[in-house]
Amino acid sequence: MLNEPKLFSEKLITVTYLLQKANQTLAFFSLVNDKISIEQFDDRIENRMWITGAFPTGKLLSNYPAMKIARLGVNKEYHKNEVGTNILDYLKILFITNNRTSGRFLTVDVHQETSEFYLKNGF
Repeated sequence: MLNEPKLFSEKLITVTYLLQKANQTLAFFSLVNDKISIEQFDDRIENRMWITGAFPTGKLLSNYPAMKIARLGVNKEYHKNEVGTNILDYLKILFITNNRTSGRFLTVDVHQETSEFYLKNGF
């Protein structure tokens, strides 16, 4: 499971972090730089209102920096212990509240089977 993130880290594509306890991996997550592009949004009024509120006033840029959660995995023994939710909360604080990378957005690479988890956590 951790082979791909390790390879991506070695190639400087992602950075992967492990959450371990007594030599057991509880969870891991991989981060990669990302961007929010204005071109991603269609012309619906709700999108224009979100863009107006989310981006600084004045001239809109075509792209804004973001941090993407490329991978998030939790050991099956810990699925009901909110480990994944705690990791997401930590990343929100680290990258949005504390502005660790000067990006204002946190994005996620979502697969169909995990979409409900991310929706419940505010994505």
